[in-house]
Amino acid sequence: MPQTTSEPSLEEVTRLLKARIAKSALLHLDKVDIRTGALLEVAGLFTRASEGDSNAELTEIILDKSHSRRVKTAVGPMLFYIDAKNEKQQFAVDMRTIFLNSDVRLREVAWEHFAALSDERPSCLATRTRRELDENRETLLLADAGKWQPVALRLHDSIEEDVLCQIAGARQSIKERYEDGLRHYIPKLLRPTVNALEALELPFMRPSEQRDQISAEINALVECAPSLQAACETYLAKLGALPLAGSTSFTEMVRAWIQRHGASSGLWNELWQWATMTSPISQFYACIYFLTELHQVPESSRNAAANALRELLEIGNKDERLTKNQWFWKVSHELAKHYLCHFETRTPGALGEPLAIWSWWLAERLSEVLYDNLAAASHLRDVALLPEARNSELARQFANARIATSPASIATHWTTSPWQIAVLGAIQQPSADALRATLTDPQREQLASDITKHLLLWCPTTVASDSKTTYLFEVELQKSIDIWTTVFGPSQSMEFLAEITRLYHHFINPQSFFEKFKDIGNANEADQLILANSAKLLSFREALPLEQIWEKLADSKWRSETFRKLTPVALEMLFVAFSSSLHRGGDKWIASLPHLYAHACEDICGDVERMELLFTFTVISCIHSYSVSALERLLSGDRRSDLLEFGRRWRAQLLNSSRASSPWVVARIRALTAAISASL
Repeated sequence: MPQTTSEPSLEEVTRLLKARIAKSALLHLDKVDIRTGALLEVAGLFTRASEGDSNAELTEIILDKSHSRRVKTAVGPMLFYIDAKNEKQQFAVDMRTIFLNSDVRLREVAWEHFAALSDERPSCLATRTRRELDENRETLLLADAGKWQPVALRLHDSIEEDVLCQIAGARQSIKERYEDGLRHYIPKLLRPTVNALEALELPFMRPSEQRDQISAEINALVECAPSLQAACETYLAKLGALPLAGSTSFTEMVRAWIQRHGASSGLWNELWQWATMTSPISQFYACIYFLTELHQVPESSRNAAANALRELLEIGNKDERLTKNQWFWKVSHELAKHYLCHFETRTPGALGEPLAIWSWWLAERLSEVLYDNLAAASHLRDVALLPEARNSELARQFANARIATSPASIATHWTTSPWQIAVLGAIQQPSADALRATLTDPQREQLASDITKHLLLWCPTTVASDSKTTYLFEVELQKSIDIWTTVFGPSQSMEFLAEITRLYHHFINPQSFFEKFKDIGNANEADQLILANSAKLLSFREALPLEQIWEKLADSKWRSETFRKLTPVALEMLFVAFSSSLHRGGDKWIASLPHLYAHACEDICGDVERMELLFTFTVISCIHSYSVSALERLLSGDRRSDLLEFGRRWRAQLLNSSRASSPWVVARIRALTAAISASL
């Protein structure tokens, strides 16, 4: 009789198909990680062997929180322990993976481990992640694998993406010199997801619209904090991401504390002790209080604060000459700019203020981790941070995303740090005379020089005296310069600052700006920088006089002479101003601007650096306009031989950016990458 076979069920066919796909996907691997194994097990494609007592010693170390082989180190997602045979060798256990263990005792210990991280102050786990832990504890500890495994995987992944936990992991890795940990956590911290930042549930993401809520928060912390230092610490944790002004400022919080609890004779000493034992940010806030309430500071204590002020404002030192605090400020600013570029290319059309708050919040916390070990941090900066920052800045230029700008986002992109500019605006007239008497001549000369440098490279968010300010770096220029003149006395530097102030006020008006812009090529270097900065400011306000500027750009003689005479820094500032105004310029600007840069590039003779800069402008403006013709003309024209090397470099850079950028940016640069490749 012929044999009959039953048709396989849909479930069996599905399982076999999944198995074939999984086999193809994993064929090149000698082993799979524990998370992949758990996923295969949940999908019904893998059955783990009984774990039994395969590593009874490790199980004992994990279960016994006081085990002698455990390493006492910074709290975080990893557990470090010493090898039984070699005390100089130690190992790390990623406690996230213990969620996936079949031993319910180990899963419970893993839950307790991360719950304890949440209870740390400051917390090492985001609020949202802690809620997930609490909501899923009961299911995690069930015996039924079909129920606990999916929950364990979700908790594993939530903790994997938790920014606070990543920061704690980076701190552990630096402290224990654990290179595998650094390779895992640093890339994640340099490319955070928006979802991971949202999980933090930071309460004050839009201070410009939350003044009443912030004031209520300050009143509550003043009422509840057991000491001035505790009040300062709470303010720093909740409101210290960027320096606030007015009724929400740190100084107003301290004044409220004094009004509620009374001023002790040792108030300044208590404040300064907190500042010097916490972080450079706390020292900044103490310096701000020093500038505004100098009468509260004993004369014998003023010199230390004045030195801290000079250290904060000093710029231009080479890396090897930076103090530890200056290193912190430099790296935190580099990180904040990187993060803001990173977020802007992933959230086009977003509000700039929350993105800036996120950027500074994360930059400051990662900088505090790096600050603990400058030798390791300097290496990480060179091999990880700076390359990543260059990529994010390029991606931002390629994207040219329209973001709802705010003083916070504009200030983050400044050449000089908004924290340093905030010092300029913090001083009050009653303190000026006392500060003048406090400073030595060298301190006074250094401060005057540093403030001048900061202002020269400053693109102000506002210069209107009647504007309602949210942040300390929204400086009312004229008033601040008048007060600092009291500190420094009449001098050439102060006259120069007064002239800068006058020019910025004058160039608020688009017509006044254009009258000077017409002859920008013949201006001195300082005036070129101020005009270029003013162009950026006008473009952010959507007030740049585009029609009049276009008439000058379309004049080949004016364009050639101006682009040849402007300093590279001024040229780059104008490029930013023009790029951010493309949406207002319409088709004429979008279609023609790349060709104007290309013409200017061809006109340059003998100045290779300027030629390369204008070639760069052509590349980026072609990306903005979704066109390639201007660049193709450069690489096939009479100057082809001079420009080919630039094309090769840009092809390599675009290919690298394609690997590191968001899909949106990758799509924008694809056509230009192909055009350059075809022209070489």
